Amino acid sequence: MTDLEAWRAALGEAAAAQLAEAHRAHPWLGTGPRARLMAIGASTVDWERAARSLGGPAAWDLLDRDPLLGATVHGARGADEPLMLLLEPDTEGPLAAGLARFGEGLAAIYLRPAHRPQLTLSAGRTAPAGPLGPARLLPGPRWGPHVVVLEPRATIGG
Repeated sequence: MTDLEAWRAALGEAAAAQLAEAHRAHPWLGTGPRARLMAIGASTVDWERAARSLGGPAAWDLLDRDPLLGATVHGARGADEPLMLLLEPDTEGPLAAGLARFGEGLAAIYLRPAHRPQLTLSAGRTAPAGPLGPARLLPGPRWGPHVVVLEPRATIGG
């Protein structure tokens, strides 16, 4: 097992627990078809150091930044779902708060619901763009782990 595979397995277990907690805290995620885990984000204070231990920087692609978490984002190249992300803070936002409280590790899970949820305006902050497209950061502990809900895929005929 490579370092990346071992890291993916360890984060996958933590993400599964976080996904179960998200379903408990936000029951609409589990109504009808369940939300799909699209990506697992790990916080790091130095993405290049983390990448060197996980296949080298060439194994990672720079993605759009995550304005909801305040992070520069790199995704594992050629990875299966869920996509593995390295999140490095670039503001004093939620990601930096999590790093200060817990250190490096699971920072966020990115979910894609099967349907467009009916959320109130108080149900978290939104961003029109991010590493995986438009998204909403659900309310939760300021230091995380965070739950980011991606816009459902558009379908013909609504």
